[in-house]
Amino acid sequence: MKYQISEIKNYMEGWARKDFQLSWDNSGSQIEFKGDTESVVLALDISDKVIDKAIKMNSKLIITHHPMFFFWGKKNYPGNL
Repeated sequence: MKYQISEIKNYMEGWARKDFQLSWDNSGSQIEFKGDTESVVLALDISDKVIDKAIKMNSKLIITHHPMFFFWGKKNYPGNL
């Protein structure tokens, strides 16, 4: 089964609304792929092990509790495959 990444992102943003985050928090997409994915990898933190798991599962979506990039500026990088 394939899942639309945009639908998952929209659901997550509706559930964890941006108006709940603190000013210093870097929530939301940081590296974003378009299209669909066959699986979703969930983790507390991003790590090489988590990325390897996503590659093995052919997943284009990793959802973590802690951001990959934690700094004073919000950025979103487009992903390319």
